[in-house]
Amino acid sequence: MAAKSGGGEFCFARIVQSGCCKFQVQYSASKPRRRIYQPMKTIPHLGSRLLRFPHYVWLVGVIPILHLYAANLGLVFDHEVASIIAVVLAATACLFLVLNAFIGSARKTALIVGVVSLCFSLSGHAHAILLPSESPPVWTATVIVAAALLIAWIWRIENAPLFEHIITPLNLIALALLLMQALPVVADVAREQSQRDVSQALAPLNEDSASPTLYDSAEFPDIYYIIPDGYPSDAWLLSAMNYDNSSFTRALEDRGFMVASHAQSNYGATLLSVASTLNMKYFDMNPSRLDDQDYLRLAVANSEVAGFLKQLGYTYINLLSGFFFPSPIADINRDFTVGGTSDISLTNNALREETLAQNDSYRETTDFSEFNKRSFLPLYLDTTLLMFAKDTIIDLLPQKADARLDIYAPERFLATVDEVGQIAQMPEATFTFVHLLKPHRPTVFNERGDIIRPLMYPVHYEFFAEFSFLNATFLDLIDTILAQSRHEPIIILQADHGSLYGDVKSAKTRLHTYFDIYAAYLLPSSFALKIPQPHTAINSFALVLNEVFGANYELQDHRLYTMPERYHNLFNQVDVTEQFANWRQPAADAS
Repeated sequence: MAAKSGGGEFCFARIVQSGCCKFQVQYSASKPRRRIYQPMKTIPHLGSRLLRFPHYVWLVGVIPILHLYAANLGLVFDHEVASIIAVVLAATACLFLVLNAFIGSARKTALIVGVVSLCFSLSGHAHAILLPSESPPVWTATVIVAAALLIAWIWRIENAPLFEHIITPLNLIALALLLMQALPVVADVAREQSQRDVSQALAPLNEDSASPTLYDSAEFPDIYYIIPDGYPSDAWLLSAMNYDNSSFTRALEDRGFMVASHAQSNYGATLLSVASTLNMKYFDMNPSRLDDQDYLRLAVANSEVAGFLKQLGYTYINLLSGFFFPSPIADINRDFTVGGTSDISLTNNALREETLAQNDSYRETTDFSEFNKRSFLPLYLDTTLLMFAKDTIIDLLPQKADARLDIYAPERFLATVDEVGQIAQMPEATFTFVHLLKPHRPTVFNERGDIIRPLMYPVHYEFFAEFSFLNATFLDLIDTILAQSRHEPIIILQADHGSLYGDVKSAKTRLHTYFDIYAAYLLPSSFALKIPQPHTAINSFALVLNEVFGANYELQDHRLYTMPERYHNLFNQVDVTEQFANWRQPAADAS
């Protein structure tokens, strides 16, 4: 190629490739020995080469992990998420190298590995959405056969340009999906790290005047606040789920309970609902520097109700469900581990946990941020092709005796129920906080109480099979309390919100079902509790404390709030009172 220079002389140029760079070499006609090297712009070329490399193969395995992590941010161990991502990336690389050596075409190999990765990562999700009642081994076999047929079809394609042309679109799509999942996670993690220091907030409070310990008496009866998580009202069960729960209600009434036919929760989320109930006020903002969830957990741990009863001399027992913090003002913070129950005590700079098992031990930590987190691995395995073998895989991993039971573990539920029966034998006047993660999903029991494979999306008969067992368990628990109590106790059996499960379908119904809750109250026979209409959970303790102890708590207005962003932004609240409040009893109940 020849070009005329500015001085009138002719130059000859050619392109020279050196490594990954290109240079334009010019030869001057007047000075033939002089070579002028000018690097050409290669960035667009490199970008094009990067786009033609099948990055999507690695991205499709990471995207579902980030999606699951985002849905459980702040509730799972972050280091497990990073470890699982590393394992998935390494496994993808190994599979790609092995198959490429055999197939001989990197682009075709990439598509096949991408299909394998998608089938592995999304199998559990698809099972839960499409055919939740199908046996997991059958579903897994079906997915493997379908994937094998698709891979065989790709294998037979001889059109090499096709595999090259689809790489760039697939890369861009995978990258866009990755960013959609990663950016919110990065923002939430950064915010969480800046607001997560709860060590000072969890330090024991200085009580200026400790009240003498009260002992159980007719004047100061034991008080139990039992929260069946996600338990709908009878009216809702019948109208939305076609389930008649009247036999359970009659059994409670026979034991002296007053059942509020149309009670409602003020919020559709556990943290806000329980915090408002125990503090007898609404929470519409976070005035602290803590994370929103930590702020509400502390509001539950150091509640107005617990403080009032502590001043009277009650012994405050906080049975930990794995969802709430230990309380700085509780006399007993009791948790449940693989080896047995454990008591947690708080000091100014540490959390000490004593395991009450055959071989008593203790551990101490200052990392409060990890207390409420659970293992990410079981959640991830439930969404993959290995969901049918999840329990076997988990059992193969080493477990310490002091390992905290998972929040949704059936063993935690059963251990908590047993512990309440032990508390009833204590001579002190006790206030016991009992949060039971049932009938909240996953469904883990059958109608006989046998532990089954966790069902994240139970169908109608699976949900109510467990529901029947739960009702029998709740009645047994109440009978134990009544039998072991020296004096007539106070029992508040009140759900935090309703349930989406049991065949609730329409969007409006899904929103509504958060509010209608089961609520039943037992007071000693010398007291009479009058439930107003309408009745929302925020006023339950005010009604009880005013009646039994002559407190002067004002009743709050009845308001219902939804949170469009749920736990991602609990204080983005929408008032839906006029749309969903039960302002009056139906005519059938008025009599």
